[in-house]
Amino acid sequence: MTFINSLYNGLKNATVDVRAAKIKFDNAHWVRAAIQGASQAIMSSSPSAMSTDAAYEKLTHLSPKADDPATSFACIAMMESGGFDLVPSQLGAVFALCSADSLYIASALIQDPASAALQWRHPHGKREKAMPQSSNKNKPGLHHDAGITRVRSNIGCAGMALMISPPNTMVHDYDLDD
Repeated sequence: MTFINSLYNGLKNATVDVRAAKIKFDNAHWVRAAIQGASQAIMSSSPSAMSTDAAYEKLTHLSPKADDPATSFACIAMMESGGFDLVPSQLGAVFALCSADSLYIASALIQDPASAALQWRHPHGKREKAMPQSSNKNKPGLHHDAGITRVRSNIGCAGMALMISPPNTMVHDYDLDD
């Protein structure tokens, strides 16, 4: 529940489907991914630097990470639908999610690229520089440490849509004579 609370605290005016109250989160794919991410963070830190209490705190107070938007998108999909249990590892190429009157967008896509960069996981496992979250910190609803921003809008179709870039973009080559 701390993960959901942390995520939705930064998503101004976001709502949760009432059916989400009946979900058993212990088997949700995004919960397992969040726990795995926290476990890896614990294992990667020096054993002498982290006490057992600090490790327990990390595991019991899970929070969304800016470099893992897939887990946040899977959580949002479950909360918005009241039951969709998407696998975060299959959402690596997703850059936005649309549901009802909300677009949830990877913050890296709508922030100033000239600012100090934050790490964002590329769908193919590479790590790329992406936009930071600092430029919108003072604007409510436009900044979130989880790397997801909610914009009140939609794409004009019912249901939920996961947005990805096309694998082969259709870009016309131009000559200087054109």
